[in-house]
Amino acid sequence: MGTMPRRCRRVWSAGVIAAAIAAVAPASATAADFTVTTFADPPPGACAPADCSLREAVIAANAAAGPDRIVLGAGSYSLTIAGAGEDAAGTGDLDVTLDRVSVVGAGAGATTITAQGLSDRVFDVLAGGQLVVGGATVRGGQVTGEGGGVRTAGTLIVRDAAIRENRSSGAGSGVFAAAGHVDISDSVIDANTSGGDAALHAEGGTTTTLTRVDVTGNKPTGSGTGGIENSGTMTLTEVNVSGNTAGTNSGGGGIRNQSGALAITRSTISGNRAPTSDSGALFAPAGVVTMRSVTISGNEAASNGGAVRTQGTALVHLDAVTIAGNTSPGASVIAFGDSRIYVRGSVIGDNSATQCQGDGIVSLGGNVAEGGTCATLTGAGDILGPDPRLGPLAGNGGRTLTHALLAGSPALDAAGAGCASVDQRGIARPLGAACDAGAVEARPDLQASFTGGPADFAPGTPAQLTVRVTNAGTGGAGGAGLTLRAAGLELLSATPSQGTCATAGTCALGLIPPAGRRRSRSPLARLRRVPPPSARTQRRWPIGSPATTPRARPSPSSPPHRR
Repeated sequence: MGTMPRRCRRVWSAGVIAAAIAAVAPASATAADFTVTTFADPPPGACAPADCSLREAVIAANAAAGPDRIVLGAGSYSLTIAGAGEDAAGTGDLDVTLDRVSVVGAGAGATTITAQGLSDRVFDVLAGGQLVVGGATVRGGQVTGEGGGVRTAGTLIVRDAAIRENRSSGAGSGVFAAAGHVDISDSVIDANTSGGDAALHAEGGTTTTLTRVDVTGNKPTGSGTGGIENSGTMTLTEVNVSGNTAGTNSGGGGIRNQSGALAITRSTISGNRAPTSDSGALFAPAGVVTMRSVTISGNEAASNGGAVRTQGTALVHLDAVTIAGNTSPGASVIAFGDSRIYVRGSVIGDNSATQCQGDGIVSLGGNVAEGGTCATLTGAGDILGPDPRLGPLAGNGGRTLTHALLAGSPALDAAGAGCASVDQRGIARPLGAACDAGAVEARPDLQASFTGGPADFAPGTPAQLTVRVTNAGTGGAGGAGLTLRAAGLELLSATPSQGTCATAGTCALGLIPPAGRRRSRSPLARLRRVPPPSARTQRRWPIGSPATTPRARPSPSSPPHRR
């Protein structure tokens, strides 16, 4: 608490913050910058250069024309002036009423805006208002009604921020979108508590986009969904929905699509619970849900639908989805009534009790389902019965956790053609002869070794070498290649056992399946010097030269991000 030195604040805001906000708040001839100089929340007056509170800066930005920027340093900015229900930011929460107001801190771990003890939310974006929050944590809102952290009927943009530990008696303990547009990226929504539905609640008519967001550890105190509830149009990309808990007699520990359209891509829904009801991961009573390259794992329900449950008129499309390790007394994937679950190129297995239930589960081909309860999956290429041989939920590359396919999995090459161009981790597919079923394309592991040549390796004497390429991975390597090149050797000819070799020694070997071997022979190689003894027998070369095609050895992605 107290007042920050003005000089220090000016230098910091002119450097770091100017760069941080450029992507979300473009400059304008009429824009104004307001630098906050105190952590306190005194009765509002003018926002003077040497004396300006956060509340005063918001009031000034609302009054100024054009997009405005409010700069915060590291520390905790507390809202303490009581008076909920006022809509000019003079008391209670911070109301954003006009144009675009950008509030930018020094990072979510460094700057906090808190309404702890205020009995109101932190921000309220009115119709026509636009709020950008970047590099800060929104915490401690506690409101009777909706939107513990932020309520918006305008435009809300969140970048590199956290919406954490807020409470509401109604829906949307973290964010409640009554109307307008919400765009959140590279942020977390966690540990929020509601008396109604979900940490993030979007009403009908809203448009919501989440990119690289973690929605974790949220729960209601009574009934309601744990993580996300949607009735508008919502898109989730590289999102982690985990560890959320539904309330009493409420389905959808992770996500509830009440109506509208929900699209989920390259994301993981894991470890969510519905301890007194059904639908641990996803509950869809209506609307349209599309999932592509998604992992649904380790969710739990007290009755049906450990993973997915639909009813009413809901339509759910599962494309390249892995559903594994979910727990419920009833089926893990269940379609009630007239609802439909369309399944393509997906894996359902390693779940407790029954895998599938309901005639509304419809195959579009290329699926792998363990046991015999997914009897409606009778499309082209469907494989029913065997263990899908999945690895544990782990960091296999990409932002989110996934299940890798183990050696001998029936899901290898099972999805056929026409899959998405990348898997959940962003790795190109197919890598083998066809796409693998499920969210993850199995990786090849190509290695090369060579043997042969006369014992003396006399300079100028032709020598015959045998090069062996081996795939020790779990997935096939389509388009595998090899370049025969070593210092002091002149290649005279090369004859591969499969594929072709150019005179320069570049060989296209085609597909190398898992645990298979393909040899490329160069029977005449002229040696201009005597190689070291280690080069004569069984030396292994990793295939990592530029001549090897990227499809033969994809680069691993970065490990999952955690906050």
